[in-house]
Amino acid sequence: MIPGARLRRALVSALLALSFGPAAHAETARLDGAKWTRLAAESWLERAQARAQRGDTVDAITAYTEALRIDPNSGVACLGLAELRRALGDLRETERLLGQATRIREVRPEALARRADLYLSQQKPELALLDLQAAAEAEPTPARLRALASFYLARRAWVAALAVYRGLQARLPEQTNESERREAEDTVAALSALAAEADGAQHDMAELDWVRAALRHMARVHERPVASAPQAARVRRSVAR
Repeated sequence: MIPGARLRRALVSALLALSFGPAAHAETARLDGAKWTRLAAESWLERAQARAQRGDTVDAITAYTEALRIDPNSGVACLGLAELRRALGDLRETERLLGQATRIREVRPEALARRADLYLSQQKPELALLDLQAAAEAEPTPARLRALASFYLARRAWVAALAVYRGLQARLPEQTNESERREAEDTVAALSALAAEADGAQHDMAELDWVRAALRHMARVHERPVASAPQAARVRRSVAR
């Protein structure tokens, strides 16, 4: 006996073929195939995530690989497999998978951020900067902007960090608490003081390139606030840690 679900699909296909001809039947078959392909990929993805959570790395890698074979545009599968490959020390494959994920819109900002972290671990700051900028541009949330600002702060690129923090300050959600707003304001003020102190001749060409890149990527720059010496000292201490 034909199961109920199969019988219903067969009847629908037959009725469409009788009513609208072969073209409608072919379209129904195509849509039905796409649906089952998506369900199969999701099933493998769920298995991969469950195995990874249990610590069964080999089975998780197999399941993620199968999910990607069925659906190459599964961003979650790309990121999951990249994470496992990096844990195993396969950095070349990790970079390849993250590169694939950057071309998938739903996970592009996260893939860029993870690849930037990979580049930093490999002492490739120029490549990391490009990805941090692209991640902040694709998803200009406070978290993405802070990550970009941290990169500049670690290299004492005060002007670039200031530009990013001004963008962050402008994008803080309305529900942000007062202490977070005050911290952002103090940081902007302190960086303004540090940037004003900096002698252009002391900035090497790499830092100047970072500054120009940051200014190109920030859509809006506000008027500089006045900073006190203690505020600037706090930023210096945080960078020195």
